[in-house]
Amino acid sequence: MRSLSDTLTSMQKASGPALCKIVLTQQGDSTTHTYDLGTTNRIMGLSHPEQEWGQTAQVLIDNRDANLSALTLEGYTAVISYGYNTSSGEEYSATAPLTVISQVNDTIFRPNGDLLTTFGLAGLFNLWGEQEASEAYAPDRINTDTVKTILDAIAGATLTAFSDYPAHTITYDSGYDDSIINAFKPKDAFFVAKGESRLSAFKKVLAYTKTKARVENDSGTATIHIFQPTTTGSTYDYEYDDAQALTNHNFFNKSVRTRLVLPNKVVVKNHPDHEDSFTGNDTDAASYAALGNQYYTETIYARTASNAECTRLAEARILTHQLNAEKGHGIAPMNVGQEVIDYINITDSAAGDSRAGNIGFLQRNYSQGSAFEFEFRFGRLLTTGLAGTLPPRGTAVDSPELSAMWDYLEGLNDNQQLIVSALESLFDRTEFTHLSVTEEMEIPQGANKFT
Repeated sequence: MRSLSDTLTSMQKASGPALCKIVLTQQGDSTTHTYDLGTTNRIMGLSHPEQEWGQTAQVLIDNRDANLSALTLEGYTAVISYGYNTSSGEEYSATAPLTVISQVNDTIFRPNGDLLTTFGLAGLFNLWGEQEASEAYAPDRINTDTVKTILDAIAGATLTAFSDYPAHTITYDSGYDDSIINAFKPKDAFFVAKGESRLSAFKKVLAYTKTKARVENDSGTATIHIFQPTTTGSTYDYEYDDAQALTNHNFFNKSVRTRLVLPNKVVVKNHPDHEDSFTGNDTDAASYAALGNQYYTETIYARTASNAECTRLAEARILTHQLNAEKGHGIAPMNVGQEVIDYINITDSAAGDSRAGNIGFLQRNYSQGSAFEFEFRFGRLLTTGLAGTLPPRGTAVDSPELSAMWDYLEGLNDNQQLIVSALESLFDRTEFTHLSVTEEMEIPQGANKFT
């Protein structure tokens, strides 16, 4: 959750009319282009979805003075900010910087003629999805790089496979060390294929840990933050409550869906061909009990140094499955500071319950003449591509058809994950297997021994 002033927090809880603006800049150029809800070239529409591994936006601007028609803004940095008009004036909270991928200028023939410009924007991780490794990276079994070392090399463009791309800084937030990121050395268990995306490599190595990655706005720069998210307890990043009070941020509707954590057991161990044979596991007790004490097991090969290290890796994997299994969503008045992975709570007096979880997806929408729409969802969402490929819109609690469609899309995503897991398993069998001498053969020495 981005830090907000007391006046800004109070105004968003009061559900006042929200504000929005977009500022476009380019490195080396002092000129900025700002568009908001009141400028001549005002924002007429906006769709801005965010999730852990993707941030995109579509912004529609009124180009009534044709000023935008003369500008070529592809490649510019775009910062979308949301805010309220408070007792201190207009206050905003800036989201993570995006890049202008496309600019479309349209003319709509009406009596007065309308000129419209649409910007397609994409975030840092979306761009990383388009950056391919120039060569394979295949560390050997004695490599000493830790997870953190590899993350820094990928982001900092010091890993040769990604050295052609811009370098980015990682900020490690307080409390990030999960006893894995600074200690575990993946060695030959980690591999980057030629042509594999920078994003894929980064996600793959981060998946060993309990930490999460989020792109944030640090003084106008897109910066990757690595941190351990809060996932349990009663200390929340933010709370929503339907009770009418000035101190509460109300919500319009809430949908809660429960789902088993599957797999509910993770076993991490050395490959059978390794010299060592360490092993460790972790389980989700609730799913195990709900299934009549039955395990659905995922087995992961890694080159580990102890049973304890195997157990830590298994705990991290189970945590990921638990977060992905969280389901449900809410629609509320605009929260200008909410971020993905925030740990929030929704108190619903009508249902007599509360729902806590980590945000997996945020959607902010605006259409001229209508109020802002703000939606959040728990759990794993479909991966977005570049601008123009947006996730599905919110599912109303009274729409079983849309809910079924959402389940179907999630099923497709799960199938993709199964394919990825199968390919990774194939890699494990081929990469970790090594030849061993099982018999001896004597070779004659000297001249003419075979005549």
